[in-house]
Amino acid sequence: MRAVWFGAISAFILACATSSADGGSGCFMFINKVTVNGSFKNLTCYSNRTGGGSTFSRDHRWFVYQPRGVDYNSSELRIARTHGQSERGVVAAPGAISAFALSPDERIIAFTTYPVPRGEGIYGTWVVNVDGSGLRKISDETITPSSDKDELEWSPDSRRVVFRRNVSTLITVSLDGSESRTIAVGSHPRWAPNGKLIAFQSGRDIRVVSEQGGRTRRLAEGSIGDWSPDSRRLAFLRPDRNRRTSLWLVSVRGGPPRLVAKGTGRWFDFAPPLLPAWSPHARKIAYPVYGGYDNPTVLRLASLNRPGSRPLIRHRGRTIEALSWSHSGRSIFYLSDTFD
Repeated sequence: MRAVWFGAISAFILACATSSADGGSGCFMFINKVTVNGSFKNLTCYSNRTGGGSTFSRDHRWFVYQPRGVDYNSSELRIARTHGQSERGVVAAPGAISAFALSPDERIIAFTTYPVPRGEGIYGTWVVNVDGSGLRKISDETITPSSDKDELEWSPDSRRVVFRRNVSTLITVSLDGSESRTIAVGSHPRWAPNGKLIAFQSGRDIRVVSEQGGRTRRLAEGSIGDWSPDSRRLAFLRPDRNRRTSLWLVSVRGGPPRLVAKGTGRWFDFAPPLLPAWSPHARKIAYPVYGGYDNPTVLRLASLNRPGSRPLIRHRGRTIEALSWSHSGRSIFYLSDTFD
């Protein structure tokens, strides 16, 4: 009975906390589009709250997300339409989902599970087709529960996944589960577009390792970021001396990193990694800057042919998630927890 009352009270508190953000409309996850000129459009909204790690399809007509749980991660993945309120369930997992990722060919979703606090569920790594068929377990390894949802990544050829197991060990697993390989000690893996290297977080440093494993190499101090489309550079964020978020670039060949945009907003060590996103032609980088609980979160845009960055849009909430550029490089799709 105590658990039932606790769940009801938690749900009530969460609803009250978000009612001001959605204006009483029942919308808690907003799908947005902003152009590089700053023209903003809300495409639609959903009553569910995203649990993090959401991913848009290449044509931006749909996206995959995990509904947020109240006292633990939910056990469901859903596909929703970007334009118009239409969605369907993909899988009800055998346990709470700690991370998930859509394959580059957009045919399969990989996810990891662990038992919920009541002890129900199974540890493991799974794959399922986007239509909900073909659910199968490919490994007994899993990602331990965490507020960070970006610990699972696909290889560019959609044949393997890399993820953090236990506390800080990175492993790759083949799609059929026949091969598992330990490649490094770290977290937040990012597979290079050419498939040759994997960047990852190691303490305060960004390091790279061959996709086969082996010796690792330090690139820079900072928070793991995004590969350039040609796999030659990484865009990443780190705090300056005043604890403000600055945007940097570093070459995969080594050498000192280059400052692109000086610090703006506030930096929080406890926040999940702030992920920049390259435009398809590698001329611009979009990135979120968190202002704190009493200040807006800002989506900023930096151009590599001129110093500094400029704000595109501000949101009162903290969530700016799933940054994804259009093919033309003229607009950016993303999710937010407020509409303003």
